[in-house]
Amino acid sequence: MEAGVQLLSSAEVSRAASFVAPVDQARFVVGRAVLRGLLGRLTGVAPAALRLQLAVGGKPALSGSPLRFSTSKSASRMLIATSWTLEVGVDLEAIRPDVAMEAVAARFFAPAEQAALASMGPEARHRAAYQCWSCKEAYLKGTGTGLPGPAGSVVTWVPGAASTTVGEWRVHPIDLGDEFAAAVAGRSSGPWRLGPPRPL
Repeated sequence: MEAGVQLLSSAEVSRAASFVAPVDQARFVVGRAVLRGLLGRLTGVAPAALRLQLAVGGKPALSGSPLRFSTSKSASRMLIATSWTLEVGVDLEAIRPDVAMEAVAARFFAPAEQAALASMGPEARHRAAYQCWSCKEAYLKGTGTGLPGPAGSVVTWVPGAASTTVGEWRVHPIDLGDEFAAAVAGRSSGPWRLGPPRPL
C-alpha cells in the first residue's frame, strides 16, 4: 500500500486517512493507485502527475485531457471504464443475499422494471434486481446526476436485453459471473461497441 500512496495527491491521501477501518483505507489507496496507473498508461503522463478533478454533478474527470473515465468498487473488486470519445459511467455491485432489494426496487425502479421483476421467481428476481440497480447506477454516474436523481423515471434495464437506450445513452449489462452485477453506460449520437472486460 505504501507504494500506492506515493502516486496519490495530498487530497487523496487525506481522504484515505478519513476512513476509519484500515481495510477501507487500503482499498481506497490501492483503487486510486490502480486508476492512476491505467490513466497514466493511456495518456502517457506519469500517474503521480495526473490531476483528477470533479466535474458537474461530482463526476470525476482528468484535467487537461479528453479521456473520460468512470470507476466503481464493490467488495474486493474494482471496475473501470474509459473512452476517448464517449461520456461513460460504470457500476459494480457484489450480490448480497441479505439485502432487501424489494425495498430498493419500490423506491428507485421504473414501473416497467418493477413489473418485470415481479414476474420472476425469488432467486432470479434478487439477482435481476441487482442487475437493474447496476444499470441504473451506471447511467446516473455517466450523466453526473447521481442519487437521488431521476432513478425511477427512466427505464435503464430490460430483462435479457443486450443493452437499453435512454435518449443518447446506451446502457449495457456486463456478465461477471454469479457474485457480481455490473453495467456500463455511454453517451453518443452514433453507434459504439463495448469491448470485453480486461483484467488490469
